[in-house]
Amino acid sequence: MEGDHAYFRTYETAGKTKRLRNDSHVELTPSTTRGTPTGTPVPAEARRLDGAEYRHAGRLLRRKHPLLHGIVVPLGHRLGRTKTGHTVHFELTPSS
Repeated sequence: MEGDHAYFRTYETAGKTKRLRNDSHVELTPSTTRGTPTGTPVPAEARRLDGAEYRHAGRLLRRKHPLLHGIVVPLGHRLGRTKTGHTVHFELTPSS
C-alpha cells in the first residue's frame, strides 16, 4: 500500500486477470488471512501496470512482505510460468 493505492500480483492467465481485463471495477473488503471479511466493502478501480510502474509495485510488495513476495511468490511464478504465463501487477485506487 502506498497512500491510497494498493498493489497486488497474480498470474497472467489467472481468472482475475481475465475478469479485470473486461471490467476494472472491484470491491475491496478488509479480511483475515483466510479471507473472512472483517469490514465494509470499498469500491475501487484496478489498473494493470507495466514498465517502471510494474517494477515499483514489485519493490513495494517485496518491502512489505520480504519472505512471501521476495522469495516464495516469485519462485512459484517462475516455476509455473509455462502453465500460468508471466507475473502481472495491478494497482488498486478508490473509486469516487
